Amino acid sequence: MKTNRIPALAVAGILAITLTACSDTNTPAPSTPAPVAVESTPAATEPTTPAPVADEPTCPTFTAGDLLATMGDITCAEDAGFIAYRLAEGAIVVDPDADKIPAAVQKELAAPVAQSIKDYGQEVGDGAGVWAAAPQAAASISTELGRPVAVVASFTNDDGVTFAAWGSSAADELNAVSASTSHQSTLAKTKAWIADQPNADEWLIIDATV
Repeated sequence: MKTNRIPALAVAGILAITLTACSDTNTPAPSTPAPVAVESTPAATEPTTPAPVADEPTCPTFTAGDLLATMGDITCAEDAGFIAYRLAEGAIVVDPDADKIPAAVQKELAAPVAQSIKDYGQEVGDGAGVWAAAPQAAASISTELGRPVAVVASFTNDDGVTFAAWGSSAADELNAVSASTSHQSTLAKTKAWIADQPNADEWLIIDATV
């Protein structure tokens, strides 16, 4: 009987192929690693420089009689406790607590009183009405300055020149005791009358005759 034989080399080849196939089938495919997240570094920012702050405007130091040319100066003077008395142009500093106020302000403040007394002496208009206008004008000055005032004025008639003081209160009494034909005598009588008042240190004398 004839036996078919497979050459040994062929058998070895078949076994090699079989083993390779098995090896390829059973070996898992290499896994791909998951991507790793990379943290991004934020871009550097330039530091911001704060805008410069404007300096607060500073107020100058004022004294009574100073002229104020701008609204800023007027505000500063009033904030400092002064009165900024308005003139035709600008204003002038008035210290409401001072014994005297600037001559320019005295003249303007006293003008209504002086005019009333002048009109009375010249018999302009109703005599009683003109006479009453003087203490009313003095009261207006008192309100503006925030203190009682006595305004010394004069009038001229057929009897000559008469001086007297008109006050913002008790006007009839002050007017009567201060009247004289002498300017200096009227000033002295006015000061004496004020000295007897309970608020004597608050009074201000404004001389409309100078």
